[in-house]
Amino acid sequence: MKKFLVTLILIFITSKTFAGVAYVDSFSFNTRESIPRTVAFNTDGIKMFVGGNTGNDINEFSLSTAFLPTTASFVRSLDVSSQSTSPLGLAFNSDGTSIEISRKF
Repeated sequence: MKKFLVTLILIFITSKTFAGVAYVDSFSFNTRESIPRTVAFNTDGIKMFVGGNTGNDINEFSLSTAFLPTTASFVRSLDVSSQSTSPLGLAFNSDGTSIEISRKF
């Protein structure tokens, strides 16, 4: 079984160079998505969405600490199989009220 870990890193950026990078945490999606292709957070970081090949769906997680996947609790799945056989990208609009799904053709 493939294991996929999302690793969050803090990147401190100066004008044109990276000042430093630090490991923060990791989270495994294997219980919901064994082949994740994309991860997105809503604007305030309390919801995380994961899309991939398993189930052709988008999985929603609630985070008790913003942008920290280890605090994730599964909420629901949205079946996107009629729109996409493999979601490859997720992006929110500017006010966070809708999510766009990119797919392969």
